[in-house]
Amino acid sequence: MRLEGTSDAGAMRHHGRARTGSGPRSAVVTRFDRLIWREHVEAELQTLRDTLTRMELALLDDRAALRTATGQWTAVREASTQWPEQINQLRAHVDRLDERTHAEREQVRDELEGLQDDIGRLSAYTLQTQVQERMINRVEAEQARLFEVVSELSHGLLGLKVRTNAVVMAGAAVALISTMGVLLANAPRFW
Repeated sequence: MRLEGTSDAGAMRHHGRARTGSGPRSAVVTRFDRLIWREHVEAELQTLRDTLTRMELALLDDRAALRTATGQWTAVREASTQWPEQINQLRAHVDRLDERTHAEREQVRDELEGLQDDIGRLSAYTLQTQVQERMINRVEAEQARLFEVVSELSHGLLGLKVRTNAVVMAGAAVALISTMGVLLANAPRFW
């Protein structure tokens, strides 16, 4: 509205100048001036209308962005009201995990001590086994030597037995022969 009033005032000023001119030409100039002035004002108004349309569109975009931002801010505020509860839940969860970790650490320590005891016993058993294995090896070596000695004695005794048996048989044969000789020598008497 302000622009229309300004354009009318400008037209009046322009119109006032045109009257001061000469007769028919001034009427043509006045109409022509008005036409030019209207075209000029229309062009300016169109530019202003386009600018106003762009500003209205930008305002609508800004309002939509503001509504979106307000909705997001509301969602953030609502979520932030739940943060203390969520933090408390997380703390409780962390405390439970800490307790479980502590209990598992104690259990692992106990199991490690048990494993160390087992390793110590196994080391002692291993040492004892090694000592026993050495003793078994010595006993086996002694048994092998003893077997050889017994084998040699057995062969010697077998040879001695054979000789003794031969001597005994020879002695028996001699005794038998002498007994037979005595019997034969005394036989006429018994007949």
